[in-house]
Amino acid sequence: MFSLIIPTHNRASILKRSLAHLLELDGIGSCEIIVINDGSTDATASVLDHYVSLAPQLLRVLTVPNGGPAKARNAGVAAATFDRILFVDDDVFPRPGMLQHHADMLDAGYTGSQGILLWHQEIATTRLIRYIDSRGSQFAFDDVKDPTQLSFAHVYTGNFAVLRSAVIDAGGFDEHLFDRQLAFSAFEDTILAFQLQKNGARLGLIKEAIADHLHN
Repeated sequence: MFSLIIPTHNRASILKRSLAHLLELDGIGSCEIIVINDGSTDATASVLDHYVSLAPQLLRVLTVPNGGPAKARNAGVAAATFDRILFVDDDVFPRPGMLQHHADMLDAGYTGSQGILLWHQEIATTRLIRYIDSRGSQFAFDDVKDPTQLSFAHVYTGNFAVLRSAVIDAGGFDEHLFDRQLAFSAFEDTILAFQLQKNGARLGLIKEAIADHLHN
């Protein structure tokens, strides 16, 4: 079905939970999981070694020097063996059925299938969280007028399925947006989606493909 591509950097504890969750996901046995260890210096390597021993046929690990999520995702795309990519962040927990909903969307002729990201139940719904949601500062799904004609501005690679060939034709993710000193990167997913759409890609929002975002 999919090559799941997950970049990670120094988040061993949440990565451990994420991998345990993914291995129980319906349909995962027909996929491959590629985790890109982006120069982590914590216990990430040992966590990955443990899960590779549990699922050697399913989980692959790439270890690269720290270069940010765009570079890590590009490495994952290059290593993927399926032409259907599912980008998932290391703090994202797919709900049952998510893989099949994305597959159905791509079967319908879409180049890219954007899933919904909701706050994980462990995140307290504070005034700040409600403000962020109301401003679209996190994920502005409420601003999408037509799910069948998704704008590049509403593509978020925490839960985004896309054809590998289209990503390669678009030039992959822009690696120049990573600030090494601040260890900060943003908008590489928006820029990729802009190039996909410029190349004629059909993007859609599939509201049934839901994942929970456990972001502190």
